[in-house]
Amino acid sequence: MLVDNDANLMAYGEQRAGHPDCGAFVLVKASIGIGAGVVVGGRIYRGIDGGAGDIGHVRLHDSADALCACGSYGCLAAVASGGALARRLTELGVPAASGSDVRALLAAGQPDAVRLARQAGMRVGEVLATVVTLLNPGVLMIAGDLAGTPFVTGVREVLYQRAMPRTTAHLEVVTSRLGERAGLAGAAAMVVEHLYAPEVATARLADIAA
Repeated sequence: MLVDNDANLMAYGEQRAGHPDCGAFVLVKASIGIGAGVVVGGRIYRGIDGGAGDIGHVRLHDSADALCACGSYGCLAAVASGGALARRLTELGVPAASGSDVRALLAAGQPDAVRLARQAGMRVGEVLATVVTLLNPGVLMIAGDLAGTPFVTGVREVLYQRAMPRTTAHLEVVTSRLGERAGLAGAAAMVVEHLYAPEVATARLADIAA
C-alpha cells in the first residue's frame, strides 16, 4: 500500500507535470495549515521517518504567544496559515472560518484579507529563505488557499532580501498549475511508477513464468 501526505503528493504531481527536468523542487501548501513537499532527483524527500517539509512548525522568535494547533507556541502556522488568518479576520469583524473563506475574501479584494495575506507571505518568506539556502531548488511553488498575489508578493519580498543571491539567481517562484488536481496527479504518478518500476515488473514476469 502506498500512503503519503497531501503536500508531498502535490509536489510530486506538479513536478512531474510541469517541471520534470527540475532536480530540486519545493512546493509550499498554505491553506488551513502550512506544509511543504520536496522532490529531489525525481524522488520525494521524506527524511528518515516522513517528517521532512513540516515547515508550519518552525518557531518564530517574535510570536511566542501564538498558540498552534500542535499545542506549541510560536509556530509559523499559528501566525501565517489560512486558519490563523481566518481567526484574525473574524476578530476584525470579517467572518471567516477556514482557509477557503480567506481565499474567497482575497478573490473579492477584501482589504483586511489582502493586507493580512501579504503579511503572512512575509512571515513564510522568512522561513523559506532558510529552506532555499539549504536546498538550492530550481523551482519554489506556492499552492493552497493563500496562493494568490498578496501572499506570493510577501513571500518574494522577504525571500529575495534574506536568501543568498547565489541560491536565488536561478530560482523560479511560481504558483500551482494543477490546483486542486495536484494531489491526485501526484498519487496517480506514484502508483503508476511503482507498478512499472523495473524491479517490480521483473518480479511480476518471474511470477508469471513460474
